[in-house]
Amino acid sequence: MDVSSQSGTRQPTRQQLDTAECRSCHHVIIWARTVNNEMMPLDAAPVPYCRDGGNFRIETNIYPPRAINVDRINPARLFGARIYRSHFATCPQANRWRRQR
Repeated sequence: MDVSSQSGTRQPTRQQLDTAECRSCHHVIIWARTVNNEMMPLDAAPVPYCRDGGNFRIETNIYPPRAINVDRINPARLFGARIYRSHFATCPQANRWRRQR
């Protein structure tokens, strides 16, 4: 497992993450559990931090991996961390899968 010395966070490897295919757009996604204990799809490819929101760090020291929203963390503290985007932000058919609250 990679460890980022700058951010102090565990960085997942491809072998540690369960990937699947989105049933709508067929992109590769990662399933991770939120702090609210709900499963959430994330785009499998890491992305640069985006100021528009939807940024998650994945903790792999537990199973299933936990998605931690990092939008309220100072971006400088995330240096070297892999950031993942919610698949709900990128899937063209996301509304089809969202639950009503």
